[in-house]
Amino acid sequence: RGELLALLHDDTAVAPGWLERLVATLDGRPEAAAVGGLVFEPDGSLQNAGSILWRDGWARSPWWGQSPPAPEAFSAVDFVHTVGTSFSLVRVEAFDRAGGLDEGLHPGYFVDITLGMCIRDQGQVVLLDPGARAIHHRGASSSVAYRHFVVARNHLRFCARWRTTLESEHERFVDTPRRYRAAHARARRQ
Repeated sequence: RGELLALLHDDTAVAPGWLERLVATLDGRPEAAAVGGLVFEPDGSLQNAGSILWRDGWARSPWWGQSPPAPEAFSAVDFVHTVGTSFSLVRVEAFDRAGGLDEGLHPGYFVDITLGMCIRDQGQVVLLDPGARAIHHRGASSSVAYRHFVVARNHLRFCARWRTTLESEHERFVDTPRRYRAAHARARRQ
């Protein structure tokens, strides 16, 4: 019956004020259907600041291939392609129009990316609000071998479902990361 749905993994610990922050962000941004915050490893290092989707169907952090920036580099609400289901808030209406979380991807991996694709297909956006924070004990509920199997299987399923979109939207899936990285590089220099 509510308007917003909090998505949290059972291995996520949220920081005080996270929900109020994410609700306020969605309240102030009607074009947004989902928002997530900064996600940290248990050792305090940055794990996730939203993801950028590439044409190969892989979603990667903005700093992929390099050391993650300091959390202070993320100072403002920004657009991303997807936020993890480990820690996010979604408008119920958009969630329902997307068909919820894709059960064909059970038990996980690529459900967040699929939800982000569905949200953008609805004409809405996904945001990162760095003021909301959580710790995610990534992979604490499954073995490494099983995670690799599920990730590979679900990547194939995701690419099959979204092939046309991934192949046809060059601007959306190639140029955006370059702009995104440039924006964060500017923020780190300030």
